Amino acid sequence: MPSNQGATGVLANLPIGRKLGIVLGLMAVPVVLLAMLFVQARNEQIDFAQNEIGGVEYITALRSVLESIPQHRAMVNAALNGDSTERSRAEQLQPNLDRALATVESVNAKYPQLGAGERLAQLKRNWQDVKLGALKMSVRESIDAHNRLVNDLVELIRQVGDRSNLVMDPDLDSYYLMDSAVSQLPVITDRISRLGYLAGNALARKSAEDRLQAQVLSDNVESLIQGMQRNLGVAFSHNPLIEPKLNPSVVAAARGADGWLRPLREGNLERFGSPDRCTQAANAALTPFFALYDAALPNLKTLLEVRITRLSREKYTQLGIGLLVLMLSVALVTMVNRSISGQMRQISDSFGLIGAGNYDVRVPVNSKDEFGAMASSMNAVLDNTLVLIQSREERNRIQQSVQKLLDDISGVAGGDLTQEAEVTAEVTGAIADSFNYMISELRQIVRNVNQTTSHVGASAKQVLKTAETLAQGSTGQARQIADASSSIEQMVKSIHDVSATANTAASVADQTFQKAKQGSEAVQKTIHGMGGIRSQVQETSKRLKSLGERSQEIGSIVQLIGDIADRTSILALNASIQAAMAGEAGRGFAVVAEEVERLAERAAEATKKVNTLIKSIQADTSEAITAMEETTREVVDGSNLANDAGRMLSEIESVSAQLSNLIQSISEASDAQARGSEHVAKSMQDISIHTQETAEGAKQAALSVQQLTELTEELRNSMQRFRLPSEQPYSAR
Repeated sequence: MPSNQGATGVLANLPIGRKLGIVLGLMAVPVVLLAMLFVQARNEQIDFAQNEIGGVEYITALRSVLESIPQHRAMVNAALNGDSTERSRAEQLQPNLDRALATVESVNAKYPQLGAGERLAQLKRNWQDVKLGALKMSVRESIDAHNRLVNDLVELIRQVGDRSNLVMDPDLDSYYLMDSAVSQLPVITDRISRLGYLAGNALARKSAEDRLQAQVLSDNVESLIQGMQRNLGVAFSHNPLIEPKLNPSVVAAARGADGWLRPLREGNLERFGSPDRCTQAANAALTPFFALYDAALPNLKTLLEVRITRLSREKYTQLGIGLLVLMLSVALVTMVNRSISGQMRQISDSFGLIGAGNYDVRVPVNSKDEFGAMASSMNAVLDNTLVLIQSREERNRIQQSVQKLLDDISGVAGGDLTQEAEVTAEVTGAIADSFNYMISELRQIVRNVNQTTSHVGASAKQVLKTAETLAQGSTGQARQIADASSSIEQMVKSIHDVSATANTAASVADQTFQKAKQGSEAVQKTIHGMGGIRSQVQETSKRLKSLGERSQEIGSIVQLIGDIADRTSILALNASIQAAMAGEAGRGFAVVAEEVERLAERAAEATKKVNTLIKSIQADTSEAITAMEETTREVVDGSNLANDAGRMLSEIESVSAQLSNLIQSISEASDAQARGSEHVAKSMQDISIHTQETAEGAKQAALSVQQLTELTEELRNSMQRFRLPSEQPYSAR
């Protein structure tokens, strides 16, 4: 307590101007601190964006390396597959790649804070190994070495994007543009280049494995391109100014990629004709992507430079506002000091003149506040005093009384309201009584002002806290509603897709119903056809049995012919014997006998062959009969299965009809849900706009309440100079 009383006494002894100066200094402290914090925050954001610009310049320098390594991989692959012209092209490309890496090294020295030196050195070492040994490796080893080199390059780009804060960019337009240029384009160009040599190898070596890998990788590339298009669409929606600069390149890249990927998706690699033409098509598809790469990075750098300019302008604007607030505060305090000090000086000077006996003096009334009322009351007192003074002796007595009154109330001019004038029977008694009444009213006014400023200050602080909370909550709510609105728009799009799919499904279900009906009719015809086949098979079986019986009869006839041949042979032998016995007369008959014998032998051989053939026919006929019997059983089973299929198709026809009706209902419900979702999305957009307006209003209200708090604090500090009886000078609690 003594220390507080001492501090209060020091403050009470200070002039009003110094007190107001102290108040001004205390007011300036939070303003200066807030300005410093704001400037520090803007400087951090500017440093953040400048670091991002360094990352963009680094990645721009890596562009030539990103293009040259896949080209070198394709040339070496073609050379190892027998193309001698590609070997010389690969050797000519190597110095260009060395120069590109040297350029990257100079940029790396410019931005050591990115910490990419070690990974860049590793990339250079790996490139030296590839440059010296790629043409001496096998095809697979060369491809693997180049792929590792590309992976190192992509990882270097990702590390630069991470260390330069690009991956943490706070603005949606620059973030999605960065993600497309830094994270997606390098991977897409590498995948398209890989597709080139995979497709070329599949054509050159007829490799089914390379063909399959090419088809799988083409699906992956198509998915990556679609993701990049979505990201750029978001960037365009948040910053329409960059769309005319980048959208033509995006369209050209997507069109070129589609023309290159379509034969790969369809598995029609032969459409390219030769591996060289396949590589040329891949290079043609890569060109628009590198054009997009060249267009995206400068636009990203421009966005960052515009952000730095905006942040710098905000920083200097805030400094100007803070300086303006301080200047206005100084002007306001100066005006208040002049108003209070001038009126009090005039009152004090008037009291001095009255003390010297000059009762004709009057206090000028400069305002209508409490000090103006005090001056008016003093003038009224002086008027009454002049009427009461009638003689010199009485004047002296009155003068003494007035002097005593002045001594009693002299402390009031310094703000001490604890003093009261002594009420006597003298002429000044009424004046003292009026003055005491005035002091009493002034005490009440000061008490009321102190209490009111205390309540207003506390309420203003509470309202300020609530307004700040409301502003923060409204801002967060606006951001969440914006996110929810975006999600609902996606949901509306999905519902439209579901509705379209349901309509398509309804059409397909109707076609399925018609096809099931046609299938049922076809099965019925099949059943009738199976019955006819069954009859034909039974008839054929009967004829085969009859053929087997006839073949047995032929066998008997052949056996008879064989017996005749044997007898003819014996007869020819006997004739030869008789001819030999006849001598010369029987020589002609012997020739005939020999011819008959040869004919008998040929007949016997033919009979054996016919007999063998007949036995084979009989065996085949027996097997055919057995097969026909088995076929007959299978035809019977097939007929039964066809009957079952007919019944199942009838059930499928019924289920298809029900399914068609159900999908039609789903389609109608999806259409209704889509219309409702569009209404919800529009409502969410309206809510988002109103919430943003509410957030801005809450921020403005917080600013107004803060100004009210400052003005209340100024008023309370101004009232501290007054002292009330039986209590300490008023202080904020």
